[in-house]
Amino acid sequence: MSDRAITGIHFTAPAIEDLLGLKKRHHTVLALVFKKLHYLSANPGAGLRLAGDLSEFKKVTVRNRAWRIVYKERLSADGLILEIAEIWGIGARSESAIYEEVRQRIKEIPAGPLTVSLYDVLLMLQEPKFSLAAPATSPREPVPAALRSRLITEMGLSDSSLIGMSATEALELWERHIRG
Repeated sequence: MSDRAITGIHFTAPAIEDLLGLKKRHHTVLALVFKKLHYLSANPGAGLRLAGDLSEFKKVTVRNRAWRIVYKERLSADGLILEIAEIWGIGARSESAIYEEVRQRIKEIPAGPLTVSLYDVLLMLQEPKFSLAAPATSPREPVPAALRSRLITEMGLSDSSLIGMSATEALELWERHIRG
């Protein structure tokens, strides 16, 4: 066990899509994924470092090692606190498909990707028909502070232009920006 502590678990947009897929097809696995994330937050040393081109990532297994959660750690400046476990992929082990998926995501997502907190993801998953492309009539969750900051500092948007924007709309705007 590590003497470090995880102060937050965050998900990349593709990892949220992975969760949505589990919600639709594998409810039992989804519950086990959240149980494993809870375990990981209390035991940051639990994951195993991956090798090769994924060496900056770690994995934890779920359900008799049939499923994988692939994540990246972000340490505080002093290296003592594991500030964020950044979830990049959740999927079946079969023929290493989840690892290939993460490799593709690395190519598509810039370093330091926009992420959504575990709390916000749990709220999203409670919506009966939630998707990352939710209709405008869906309830509006506020734009998370980290996303708001990136939209203002990196895209040059004004704070007033974000008023009334949902977290989903802000995330879609950011994704369009990073994809060019």
